[in-house]
Amino acid sequence: SSYSLKAGDLFGFLLSLFERYVISGRLLDIGCGKGDFLSFAREKGWEVYGMEPSVNLAKFASSRHNVEVKTSSLEDAGYSESFFDVVTLSMVLEHIENPRGLIAGINKVLKSNGMLLIEVPNMNSLMLKIAALYFRLKGKRWSPLLSPLHYPFHCYGYDRSSLAYLLNSLGFCVKRTAVTSGSLRGFRADSGGTPLEKFGRDILAWAAGAIGQGDVLIAIAKKRTE
Repeated sequence: SSYSLKAGDLFGFLLSLFERYVISGRLLDIGCGKGDFLSFAREKGWEVYGMEPSVNLAKFASSRHNVEVKTSSLEDAGYSESFFDVVTLSMVLEHIENPRGLIAGINKVLKSNGMLLIEVPNMNSLMLKIAALYFRLKGKRWSPLLSPLHYPFHCYGYDRSSLAYLLNSLGFCVKRTAVTSGSLRGFRADSGGTPLEKFGRDILAWAAGAIGQGDVLIAIAKKRTE
């Protein structure tokens, strides 16, 4: 599927994707940042929990939204097996050095009918393909696949096939994937270049969304019961 939504619709859109399968219960957001998504989900009736490696962000989220946010690894967090109905990873998995270990751990803490939502940069996006061609034409030995070039770095990149393979190999069944515009998360394409180049990037971003090759990939997967 391909979607074009305003940035303010992001949280509602993410909820709508997994609420097709699970409508209430316990939700864990790994890499919850400032906790805004947790607050939104709680307003919609979810019992929310967060994990955030940044101690400062975790304290901010906990105090601002009065929600439990842990800074440990999932393995050390102490959650019981089959505890959560939904786990979300929004713009997190690409930073994880051991994604298989994390996904396996999520499988353990999810209930038998639990759902996992993963949101990552789409390595098959039209903008990345055009950027790579642009750099070559400019004679620059740059790669857009290395983005970002500053901490926190991307450890891995994912497209529909590789993300589905990872999930299927670790006890999940992918129910749905969606590709969205980076504008949902406030990504901007006008950070540099001539006015003509900026206009060209806007046109490319629109075209990418229209053909399902946008900047963000979302997968909804269900824990597979044996």
